[in-house]
Amino acid sequence: PAKHKLPAIDRYDGPVFRVLRKYLRERPGDALTGLILSAKYGLIAADRKIADYDCRLSAASAEHMRPQVLRVASRVLSSFQWREIGICAGKDYRVALAAFGKFVPDGLRVDFIEGGQGVRLRALKKWLSQSP
Repeated sequence: PAKHKLPAIDRYDGPVFRVLRKYLRERPGDALTGLILSAKYGLIAADRKIADYDCRLSAASAEHMRPQVLRVASRVLSSFQWREIGICAGKDYRVALAAFGKFVPDGLRVDFIEGGQGVRLRALKKWLSQSP
């Protein structure tokens, strides 16, 4: 872990983030907008610089964080012209996103990328390769 602040997309090193970084390296001009649900910082932009920390999200902390997550989601969803949204999140992280759908504009497709880690990673790769 680097001692200085790094963009969130680089700070996290789980398999999902490796898939996203590889995709972004291979398609640098892509208009992908990434948001990250952080156990410490809530819902943040992928390029937000954050310090290293050691904290996992639990169902209880996700429930506590939900109002902040939904405020940010509401603001972000109304700030851009979205083509589609893919949400790749584990079970506890989805707790923080409950009620997210009420902020999604009518007609906008939202894909929930779920399942065990292997299934979720394959589905994420497929979703990224098929997104417009």
